[in-house]
Amino acid sequence: MDDLPVAVVGPRGFLGTYVIRHLKSRGLPVMPIQRSEELASDEIDSLCQTRAILWCAGSSTPHTASEDPSSTGAELLSFRRFVSLLPDTTQPRLVLASSGGTAYATDIEPPYSESAPTDRGSAYARLKLDMEASLPTDGVAVRLSNIYGAGQKPRRGLGVVAHWLHAAANGSALRLFGSDQSARDYLHASDAAEAMISLALAEGPVPSVVNAGSGHATTLSELLEIIRRTTSPLEIAVERVLTPRGFDRQETWLDIQLIEKTTGWLPAVGLEEGVAQAWRQIRSDIDGEP
Repeated sequence: MDDLPVAVVGPRGFLGTYVIRHLKSRGLPVMPIQRSEELASDEIDSLCQTRAILWCAGSSTPHTASEDPSSTGAELLSFRRFVSLLPDTTQPRLVLASSGGTAYATDIEPPYSESAPTDRGSAYARLKLDMEASLPTDGVAVRLSNIYGAGQKPRRGLGVVAHWLHAAANGSALRLFGSDQSARDYLHASDAAEAMISLALAEGPVPSVVNAGSGHATTLSELLEIIRRTTSPLEIAVERVLTPRGFDRQETWLDIQLIEKTTGWLPAVGLEEGVAQAWRQIRSDIDGEP
């Protein structure tokens, strides 16, 4: 079975590139799938002969979904069509990159375990929860916390680490929305990739929903200090926007005991180290060095 490839949907995206890199570092063959809705019959046959399928694709963000809730429909339809192509039996395990940062209800205190109530109040959360509900029987949704890492491009309403580091590199002010005591769970993309791979390759049944995060919260104030240390001696200006954005969660982090118990996975890259790696990549891109 080790010679069977692992399929990756969304191989050119931020998370997908990390997943492929980590699969190859294990010596595993990879089958990249770029346009899942246009698979030919022979490609579907090949797909069914893979060891596992990792779904890393995604065009929606909490911000875009909040601005236009109807925009998530195409992404959900694409996923459901893909699942419908898989046979009812002898299918490879499908591992979905889902959202731990938006899925859980805010009326309970974090950290959130997989059994915590979910909240369909935001369009982005509804998209991810509907995708989870569309998984086949042996599928697993990995509820990832806030992913960051080298190579991440700033996207509207997504990726505060990327936004702040690129702003620092460009000499722009860092925009801080709402309270600097808002607390988030930041997970390096390498750790996210390893979490998904560990569940894809796990022997025997796995839980249908599994959290993957750092296991602790970091306030925006603490993150800002890490950014300042990392980018020193640059002078960092901060633009405070006191009104929080409607899609931002004020406090969220994940309980990761289940994935450790299931596969032994634990995050390996600390936030300070991960931010430093991302900053070195940005500076290398600017300076034109390899």
